[in-house]
Amino acid sequence: MDPSRRETGLRFPDTPLGLVVSIPYRPGGNQDRSVPVPGTFGSDGIQSPMGRTDLKPFLFLLGWFFFCLGAVGVVVPGLPTTPFMLLALWAFSKSSKRFHGWLYSHPFFGPPLQSWEEHKVISLPVKIFALLVMVGALAYMIFGARVPVWVSFTTAAIMAYGAFFILGKPSKPPPDTDS
Repeated sequence: MDPSRRETGLRFPDTPLGLVVSIPYRPGGNQDRSVPVPGTFGSDGIQSPMGRTDLKPFLFLLGWFFFCLGAVGVVVPGLPTTPFMLLALWAFSKSSKRFHGWLYSHPFFGPPLQSWEEHKVISLPVKIFALLVMVGALAYMIFGARVPVWVSFTTAAIMAYGAFFILGKPSKPPPDTDS
């Protein structure tokens, strides 16, 4: 290393970006200061448009919003539960390990989330229920509600995609091959 050029590395690990600033030092005042550009990715891989990576409070609230929608979906026909719980689980995984663990190990909501996360499995009763709710809601929309035809076709296309996705996933986890 050239003795006339010495680099100092300042570390700020507690900042949202975990900044490492490298400032080349040259005696005589000829200093080239290079500082990272705001908007770089943080340790959690999240980047916001404002260049800030501390989205944990927003993601925490988003997790509770999705959890509440999923909880309402338990009692309201046509409102899905599992997709909202998956979104809540994702938001909590980015914002709170405590609530991620709570939701993941919840006695009622946890088992479908665990089977999805571990094996990408949607159980047969859930598939049947989801398809029946889709067919019932679409039948009501076509025959009972007065909606424009394009709304019915658009809804049918979205539901067909959802049904294709649901039916394309396995109903049981693969057998263990450990033995």
